[in-house]
Amino acid sequence: MHPDEPHNGRSGLATGFGYRMLYIEPSRIRAALVTRRLPFVSQIVFNDAALARAILAAFEAFPQPLHELESDGLITRIADHLVRRSDAKPRNFTAPQRLMDRVRSFLHADFRRPVSSIELERLTGLSRYAIARYFRVCYGTSPYRYLVMRRLAEAKRQIIQGVPIVTAAIELGFADQSHLTRCFHQMFGLPPGRLQRLCQSRRAFS
Repeated sequence: MHPDEPHNGRSGLATGFGYRMLYIEPSRIRAALVTRRLPFVSQIVFNDAALARAILAAFEAFPQPLHELESDGLITRIADHLVRRSDAKPRNFTAPQRLMDRVRSFLHADFRRPVSSIELERLTGLSRYAIARYFRVCYGTSPYRYLVMRRLAEAKRQIIQGVPIVTAAIELGFADQSHLTRCFHQMFGLPPGRLQRLCQSRRAFS
């Protein structure tokens, strides 16, 4: 369909099109809010780049399902953006640095194994959504992204040492080799197979 033509609901390509949908239970949005009061957004349709980026992040893991910690961070960000768009007044809060340091140390030490939200709740006495919000304030990223970055750093070290990519993927908690490859490429700008070949070439000429 030509961009100047009115949208008629049909695909502009012969291959057709598909939809991806994100649905979050209102109870989970409410649980993620500081006030526990659902925000009222008066505009039915609006453009909001920050909110759009938060929603699109939900599909980055596709086809793998969202990790529990990833889901917590996503819901918290969307809830905060909805409050920003609503008639509610955002509340100021101070992130408990000591507790977030404890979370970071825990994630740093146990990055190889699956970490659940309830473990972090027990560690801090805070809700999973409060942890996601405060951790981002303190460190500029979510607990899940911190965990993934820690795993990717270790994967890079292992691949440089000659560990097979599939072995690193399994040992570090990725769903499979393709999952590691996708995350690795996003993080370092090249796939792990390319890094592996570069290291092999360097060893061959050394």
